[in-house]
Amino acid sequence: MLSISMKRSVMGLAFGALLMSGAAQAQDKVSDEPLIHKKSGDMVTGQDPASETRVQREGAPPLAKQCHELAVEESDEGDEIADNSIIETNAFDYEENSDSDEPFTLRVDLLASGNAMYNLTCEVDNEGNVTFKDAEMSSTAKSHPGGA
Repeated sequence: MLSISMKRSVMGLAFGALLMSGAAQAQDKVSDEPLIHKKSGDMVTGQDPASETRVQREGAPPLAKQCHELAVEESDEGDEIADNSIIETNAFDYEENSDSDEPFTLRVDLLASGNAMYNLTCEVDNEGNVTFKDAEMSSTAKSHPGGA
C-alpha cells in the first residue's frame, strides 16, 4: 500500500501534468488566431516593419542638406555632426517664392548616438537663401513636434 506522502507526490505530479497540458493547449489556441493590424483591421502575417520617416523613404531634400552643411561649417558641433544622417525635416513644407514676407524656419533632425538627436535650425528667405541659426541636442525631433 502507498503511504500518504507517496500518494501526495503522485497527486502532485498528476496535477502538474494536467496544468502543463492545459497551458500548452491554451498556447496553441492563441497561436492559431490571425494577427490583426490595429489601425487598418487587415490581417498580418508577422511583425509590422518600423515606421519610416519621409526622409528615409525619399531621401533628404536639397534644403535640408544645405542646412546640414552650413551647420557643419558654422556651428560649434560641426565636427560632431558632419557624418550624422538626416532623419527628418520640415523642408518638404517650404514653398519657394511664397507670398509671405517672413523667412521660413527650416528644421533638420540628425541622428546622434543612443536616443539623442541634433536639432538644426536654419532660415530660408523668399529667394531660397539658407542661413544657419542654431544646433542643439535633444531626445525629440523638432522638425515635426507631433512626431517624426
